[in-house]
Amino acid sequence: MAAGSLLNSGCDALVVMGKRPMPGRPPRELEARAAFAVLLWRASRARLPLICVEGHDIEGYAASGAEVVADVARRAGVPDNLLDAPALSNCTAREVEGVRDVLARRGCRRPLVVTHAYHARRTRGYFREVGIAAEICACSSRSAALATEGEGAGALLEVIRKGEPPALQVVHEHLVELILTVLHTVDRGGSFERWLSDRIRRGGVAA
Repeated sequence: MAAGSLLNSGCDALVVMGKRPMPGRPPRELEARAAFAVLLWRASRARLPLICVEGHDIEGYAASGAEVVADVARRAGVPDNLLDAPALSNCTAREVEGVRDVLARRGCRRPLVVTHAYHARRTRGYFREVGIAAEICACSSRSAALATEGEGAGALLEVIRKGEPPALQVVHEHLVELILTVLHTVDRGGSFERWLSDRIRRGGVAA
């Protein structure tokens, strides 16, 4: 579904899923997801709340993933009263539970969730498990180019381009996602998921 259609489909909040980078690298993919969400936020006449709950584990950064997202959003004009960025978790299963709680506090029921395409299926499944009918929007420079209107839109598109994962990494991420999806069927709490993802990605997280 196109981003414009998603914004007109009754979504009442924007959620950015976390993504910890490989050790020693800047959080480009996470910044790209944040920039993409800001473009969607700008396109929304309702000025939806923007939520991210990724925790503190980006090597070389004092800020949590949620703070990285909030910083991108703030600099692009999203007001603090529409930002919810508590550093709660880096496991997708528990991250979704944290988002569920933030949505409940804000009285929101149908989020538009931004992640990358390789992470979309598992994210959709996890939201379904906690009873949330989330719409998933895959972050990409191609999709973002359709929403680049207004002051600063070009800068946001550049952030998204820089965060575009290379083809080899996409293949790797799809493999990791497949493994984690299978594991989740026997490990709903996500404990083994976090342990394994840390080792597969040498410090990366399932996000």
